[in-house]
Amino acid sequence: MRRLFVLFLFSLSCTGLSARAQVANAAPSPVIDDLKMLSTFEQGMTKLMEAKRTAKPAVILKQLKSEPRLKEAFRFAPPGIRRLEPADIYNLRLASTVLVGDIAKCGECPLNHGDMAGGVAIATNLVLTAYHVIDSGEVLAQGVMSFDGVVRPIRRIVAADEDTDLAVIETDGPPLRPAPVSGGDRVGEAVIALSHPAGRYYMLTEGRIARFTRYPLDEDRHEKGSYEAMEITADFAWGASGGPVYNLRGEVCGIIVTTESIYYEQTRKRQTDLQMVIKACAPVRAIRSLLKPVATP
Repeated sequence: MRRLFVLFLFSLSCTGLSARAQVANAAPSPVIDDLKMLSTFEQGMTKLMEAKRTAKPAVILKQLKSEPRLKEAFRFAPPGIRRLEPADIYNLRLASTVLVGDIAKCGECPLNHGDMAGGVAIATNLVLTAYHVIDSGEVLAQGVMSFDGVVRPIRRIVAADEDTDLAVIETDGPPLRPAPVSGGDRVGEAVIALSHPAGRYYMLTEGRIARFTRYPLDEDRHEKGSYEAMEITADFAWGASGGPVYNLRGEVCGIIVTTESIYYEQTRKRQTDLQMVIKACAPVRAIRSLLKPVATP
């Protein structure tokens, strides 16, 4: 019995050493330089615009407003096959998680300044993001930048739905690394948001799916209908819009769209005692519905 006990302890010791060795041998996480990333995007977009490789924002906006739908079958990336640790999801999905943004003239200097939100590659040339990220104001050009700093122009809008706040854009340039899209998730499941809140690029936050619900399309006129949303407890803020929410298999299960602050006392002129911030996303059902080809008569 004593021998078996010693062998058991030896086994545990080896297991612990193996786990520590795996952690020690894991690739270190990259250090994110926010200012450099923004500068890379600004310079890359300016060069693309000067080379006349960017589409006119007015054309992109018109395509967005027409709310196109895919006319051909969409082939999803292979689904995840096992549960991963958050650190593994982060490293695995850095290449799939992108920045979607635009550049505009500066009123105080001769440079073009950029503004970036989130998105995720779902095919080698297609990026899923939030509708309102593309619905920009007066800008010079719009594009996508992957984690490696490669900037690509937006070629066209291939699918969009304002009600669910989703858009799929086609890019021009080197192929992207697509992430799989979930087949469905449940309340209580753990999720990872990988987004860019307030210019803090590639930030990971953890949480769970809090609930699925419906939001009115018009707060003052509920007869206009509603749309489905997924609320999560993973943190995000402005600038995170369009960013992906991943389940623990590394599959996209939502797209970040909005937040709502709940105050203890709130009137039209005053808000006091912030109690909670609701984080809402477009759920995977809306994503898959957008990617479903249009039925031909």
